[in-house]
Amino acid sequence: ESPVVLTWCNGTRSIHKSDWSHVKDVKVYLWPDNDKEGFDAMLKIGKMLEKQGCEVWWVHVPDEFPQKWDLADNVPKSYEGTLQELLDNAEHFIKAQHRVDPNKFDLLNAHNFVWVKDAKSFWKTDSNEWYDKDQLNAEYLRYNQNPFKHLLKQPELQHVNSTAYYPRRPMIFEKNNKRLLNAYHPPMIMGVDKDITWWKNELDRFFGKDDEEQHYYNQVIAHLVQNPDKKLPFCYHKGGVQGNGKSIKDRVVMSLIGKENGIVIDNATLQDKYNDYLINKLVVCIEELNVSSKKKAEMMNRIKVPISSDEHVIEMKFKPRFIHHCPTRFFSNSNFITPVFLEESDRRFALYWSSSQRWEKDYYFNFKKHMEDESCIEGLHYFYSNYDLKGFDETYPRMNSYKQSLMVNATKKLWTFLDDKIDQFDDLINVEDIRANIQGSPMHYDQYGKPLDPEFYLSTKEIFDWAISRGGRPLERKSIRTKRGKKNLIALRNYETWNIKSEGEIKEYYKPLSFLSRNY
Repeated sequence: ESPVVLTWCNGTRSIHKSDWSHVKDVKVYLWPDNDKEGFDAMLKIGKMLEKQGCEVWWVHVPDEFPQKWDLADNVPKSYEGTLQELLDNAEHFIKAQHRVDPNKFDLLNAHNFVWVKDAKSFWKTDSNEWYDKDQLNAEYLRYNQNPFKHLLKQPELQHVNSTAYYPRRPMIFEKNNKRLLNAYHPPMIMGVDKDITWWKNELDRFFGKDDEEQHYYNQVIAHLVQNPDKKLPFCYHKGGVQGNGKSIKDRVVMSLIGKENGIVIDNATLQDKYNDYLINKLVVCIEELNVSSKKKAEMMNRIKVPISSDEHVIEMKFKPRFIHHCPTRFFSNSNFITPVFLEESDRRFALYWSSSQRWEKDYYFNFKKHMEDESCIEGLHYFYSNYDLKGFDETYPRMNSYKQSLMVNATKKLWTFLDDKIDQFDDLINVEDIRANIQGSPMHYDQYGKPLDPEFYLSTKEIFDWAISRGGRPLERKSIRTKRGKKNLIALRNYETWNIKSEGEIKEYYKPLSFLSRNY
């Protein structure tokens, strides 16, 4: 006996406007449209019919059927069965209703995904997660034969060039002729006028009541709070003895902008080639920048570009590299009095050395209580939202005596001498070769064999620091073997090209210097 096919008027939102008593006490098969609305409507109808004595059965639509499919559409060519077979295999509603999941359609709702071309990945907007092709297919395969291809075909799917993190922009916006996905989610922080004596007292202690330095530090934070979309192209660095409160001030800053919008990283993270800590972070705090020589130079190069630019080349494990746009601010600290090397023209750092001593244990815990009190952070947010930025230069950091004291290397004559010769260098250099070359040069000694200038330093460390400060980068795990041992090389130019060359290609190109010594 053939079933009678029925529906109701006005779609899924009008099921309660129909008179369902016409099918009272009869056997009913529910055959939903293959979408969330259809499943939701049929579940509600099934419960209504059960209450009026109907025998209710549920027809399962195969997972491989396209979304929005209904009985008026043709059966997909990939499906080998028939509609009659689906009807014959219907399941009693009592069992079926517990297995029917309307939310499965949300998983692949194109409105929940944004295709990021540069990253070759999907960004799921409701959970802030990345999905590449393999991840997407593995997680949602039971709902579509190929979820990745399915989403890319949906006309309502939004496409962008890359990602961004700008607090005062819409979710998708244009910047420099590129369409960007803004992943920013505002923190729930309210600015309320409250007593912040606890914070002002701490700043007095840390800055030794130096009003000028304290005012500048407050302006740096206020600029972040008032103008989060504007890049501040320098890092504020605090120096001082261990345990005097440097790090916890960074955590106060992150509380002001929302903890989810900042991250604290250590030296090991900074030295790693993966820099995904830059994604969606308005503030990056670097703990203990306590390094020197080669490691110091490498770390400085890791943050040199991110400090001054809001376009970050992101390297992640198992992900394509891509450009992420974010006006990230950097804060750092160190227990060493000379934590970073600075050249005379360096504008990447604002520095302050605190003479304050270690915190007493009780004082620290008292301060920590204020940090964990939401009303205290609300008071700070109000304070910085209304702080005077008059005279604040948002393009360059200020100069002070501490910063000037770190610039002595820039006046060394070795650096001036090498600067005069830099055009004569090839792409690749070795500091030992340069040192030996200068030692054998008649320019360094007079005719009697005496040094021309006792301040003309010849340490390999000074030569290395010079090369790094002039944009050079050590080749990763690349060297050339000679009779005198291995030679580590620095690329003064074209680092990306040389870093992927083989050791044989590098050895064939590199030749020891001869621009100074006649017989080297």
